[in-house]
Amino acid sequence: MNFSNIRTHPTLRVLLLIVISVAVGLAAITHQSLWMDEGSSAFKSLMPTIKMWWAMTMQLGGSDTQMPVYMFLLWGWQKVGGASEYGLRLINLPWLVIAVLALRRVRFWPLVCMTSPFVLYYTGELRPYAMQIAGGALAAAAMFKVAGGRDKGTFEGLHATAGASLLLASSSLTAAVWSVGLWIGVLVMRTDWLRRGQFWIKLAPWFFGAATLGGYYVFTLLKGYRATGIEGGGLMSLFFGFYELIGLLGLGPGRNELRASLTALFPSLPLLLPALICIFGAWWCGVAAWIKTTPLRCVLGVACAVIIPIVILAGVGLAMDFRVLGRHLSPVIPAVLLPVAVS
Repeated sequence: MNFSNIRTHPTLRVLLLIVISVAVGLAAITHQSLWMDEGSSAFKSLMPTIKMWWAMTMQLGGSDTQMPVYMFLLWGWQKVGGASEYGLRLINLPWLVIAVLALRRVRFWPLVCMTSPFVLYYTGELRPYAMQIAGGALAAAAMFKVAGGRDKGTFEGLHATAGASLLLASSSLTAAVWSVGLWIGVLVMRTDWLRRGQFWIKLAPWFFGAATLGGYYVFTLLKGYRATGIEGGGLMSLFFGFYELIGLLGLGPGRNELRASLTALFPSLPLLLPALICIFGAWWCGVAAWIKTTPLRCVLGVACAVIIPIVILAGVGLAMDFRVLGRHLSPVIPAVLLPVAVS
């Protein structure tokens, strides 16, 4: 699925990708019953007016209060797409299309994106993680633009970074951590921006949205709204998260089985070990090839954008005994799939 070599009009290639990604998304989304968190989101979306939706959101609390834009979009979507499980989950279809198109110029990205068990699973879940996968893909595309304009001294990629950052931050409070990581990574690449007055002028239109989101999250925290604590946080929960990210969930035991006992891995080892070797080998070859052709500052910027949010989430998990799950790592999926795509 390397569309970069198809000798057709660029618009036709984009349309072809849209059709294929829509078809894949329609197949990935299921009619299965809503699980608890999905049901909570769906229930709020049934409120007939936005005033009632807001009142119910504040009354029930929980993590839904810290997913502002996704929950608002779901409320609007229900009025158009209906209240069935399948109809509600179709809200994730545009996010899959955006994720595929954002990095379509990278060789084989459409293939690895649309065959990733992680991407397909969260495309079919009525939560904001497909939105965050799309935000992560847009963030990666923005960093490519920033890196491409570095030697020219331009502001290439600035607005793309701001847009991806705001999209991530608006989807949930945990995704706002990835938004911060994105900005740190970009500014490591382009430290000169901070010294230029034009940078702040160009960024000014984005301040209102960022300030509104920041104020809203402060409001929810002061009111005591937050995700329900789940025991078992810490570094082991991150292991389970990476297990999901790299796609081994498609071959091995489910995450709940794995959390119950690591011995659940043993029957699947004949499949998991060769798969892990192949995936990691392809990933490492892609990373090595990219490092060879990329300036050191850009490599450091990407490393910061990936590692800093993981460290912050791990620290939160350890400090609050909160389980950091694979879905909280959704925005980093391009860092897993892109090297495989280019290898």
